Amino acid sequence: MQVRKYPFLSADNADVESKSDIVKKCICERPMKRLECSRCRHHFRGRVATICEKHPMETFLMDFRQCPYCSASRDKIKESDLTWDPRSEIRKTPDDSL
Repeated sequence: MQVRKYPFLSADNADVESKSDIVKKCICERPMKRLECSRCRHHFRGRVATICEKHPMETFLMDFRQCPYCSASRDKIKESDLTWDPRSEIRKTPDDSL
């Protein structure tokens, strides 16, 4: 007998091997990150394109499938250690007291 897996069925269904097959994690609303291409070393902000386990047919057009600068594949794009807080780029100078 072949066991068929259906990710969106209830846990009471006998065709499902375990509850872990039913509980899928949604990554569609994940936040943007600061990314770095390990090939050209450019930094940019966004998300790396991945397939959501819960919504495998959803596509987000602004997710990066390759580096926008050198067209390296998405496995070359890594999350950067640098922060993307715009307030950190603003520095006060001594003349700001005027």
